[in-house]
Amino acid sequence: MNSRTPEAVGRMSKRKGSKFQRVIAKELGIWWNNDPKSFHSTPSSGGLRWKTDVAKTAGDIVTSEDFPWVVECKNRESWHLEDLFKVPPNKSKVWEFWRQLTHDVSRLKEAGTNKARMLILKRNRLDELCMIAINDIPNITPNEASVPLFIKFHDPSEIYLIFPLEYISVVLEPIKSIIKSTK
Repeated sequence: MNSRTPEAVGRMSKRKGSKFQRVIAKELGIWWNNDPKSFHSTPSSGGLRWKTDVAKTAGDIVTSEDFPWVVECKNRESWHLEDLFKVPPNKSKVWEFWRQLTHDVSRLKEAGTNKARMLILKRNRLDELCMIAINDIPNITPNEASVPLFIKFHDPSEIYLIFPLEYISVVLEPIKSIIKSTK
C-alpha cells in the first residue's frame, strides 16, 4: 500500500521538474554560449512574472537576450509521442503543453519581444525531445535549417521539428549561426 500523501507526491513532482529545468538550462547554456551558467531555471518553476522585464521571465528557463526561444520543460509521464497525432488536438497532453508555451510567447509579443517556442519533453526511460515551430524564426526556411525531419500536424501553416535534445547542436546549429551572425 502506498503511504504517500498527495502533498508528498506533489513535492516530489515539483522537485523532479525543477531538477529537470536546471539540467536543461545547463545544457542549453553550454550549447548557445559555451557557458553552463549562462542560463538558469526560472524561479517559481516558470510562475515568476517581473513586470519590468517580461522577456526574461517567460517559460521555464531564463536565457541570454540573444537566445531566440522561450523554453518550456515538461518532465512528466502523462504524455506520449503518439499524442502529437491525436484528433482533436485538445485531447493531447503535448498540445496542451504547446498551448501553454504559445500563450507565454503571445504575452511576450504584447510586451514587444519576439521569441520563438521551444518545448522540451521528458519521460522516464526516454531521452529528452525538443519540439520547435520552424515558422517562429524569421528569415529561416526549412532548407536553411537543413534538418532531417519536418512534421506538419493539425495546423498546416506550421512546420514542427521534433528531435532528441542531444542532437540540438547538429539540428539547430545552422539556425544558431544565422541568428548569431545577425547580432
